[in-house]
Amino acid sequence: MGREAAVGGYEKRSTRSSRGPNHGLARPPGRGVRRSAATGQMDAHEEHGQMMRSDGRQMWSFRENGLSTSVSNTQCPAPAKGSGVSRRALARVDFRQHRRNAHRNWGVSKAMTRPVLGILTGISYVSGLDYFRGINERFCAGTPQGHLMVPNPPIVMASVDCDEYVHYLTSKAFDRVAEHLLEGVRKLVAAGCDLLVIASNTGHIAVPAIEKEFPSLRVLHIADCFAYRLKQQGIRNVGLIGTKPTMEEDYLRSRLSLHGISTVVPEEVSLQEEIYDIICQELSFNILKDESRAIMVEAILRLKERGAEACILGCTEIELLVKQEHVPDLALFPSAEIHIEIAASVLLREISLEEVRAPPL
Repeated sequence: MGREAAVGGYEKRSTRSSRGPNHGLARPPGRGVRRSAATGQMDAHEEHGQMMRSDGRQMWSFRENGLSTSVSNTQCPAPAKGSGVSRRALARVDFRQHRRNAHRNWGVSKAMTRPVLGILTGISYVSGLDYFRGINERFCAGTPQGHLMVPNPPIVMASVDCDEYVHYLTSKAFDRVAEHLLEGVRKLVAAGCDLLVIASNTGHIAVPAIEKEFPSLRVLHIADCFAYRLKQQGIRNVGLIGTKPTMEEDYLRSRLSLHGISTVVPEEVSLQEEIYDIICQELSFNILKDESRAIMVEAILRLKERGAEACILGCTEIELLVKQEHVPDLALFPSAEIHIEIAASVLLREISLEEVRAPPL
């Protein structure tokens, strides 16, 4: 038997169980055992799941798959004469119907509060690992315990070939880049994804194509996320380093401009190519070198000289190499970390997607 507590003049047994899909479901209202107002004692005795109240009414208690309840003979219709069906059998039917309804309602409530998050990764796989771990850790930290442990969010992942992706990027075949990433997005949508996170800054070059093919798919844009953080600190002029396409093209800079934020990037083509080579040949394979960090830090400090109030680490792998301690005089905004934090906050409903998104044109 579970714990007992007087509630509204009734003695109700706790239905919390350590097992079963219906663990923690509340007992239906009105079903309990009356406590005597005069003596404070239960007006019933229990024996083998059947109780006889002092007023002569029978009550049956049922327990199945972690859900328990009590049903009295007055709560069930009288069986038809000659049917051979007892009130106890009808009471069990009533209980099972309640169990089905409770389980269905629990599932619907759960689905309403937890959108299926799709993570597009492989560009590179290193950041995808960070996204999966980081979103789960932050979500679990903000979620109460479920049946036996803290629940994690429903996540589906798809990984694309990074070599093919970089080949198209380097060739500036951006339509091929978009189609390559769409192959992964289609798998996510087929798996039930209704909120997309792309674990790459550069991968957001495909967002227009993704939104065109899947207009109802919600996309948590990485530029919207760090713009949200920048505006919180009143920063309107920011530096940006990342892959060569991120620094050359305007898919992030134009998105930031929708938030009223201007962007400066390294001007020297040779420096852009050097940064890109470090990303592709080292950071994408989790190779961290001190000399490569020095190149990145120097590029960031040059942006500060050009008026940047802060710098976005606009490649999800760069923040593995460059930390705030390496650039103490300029605030760094690690894009992947911010993207992960806000993705978890949206899943937890701490902030809405609409709060983060860029205002419409």
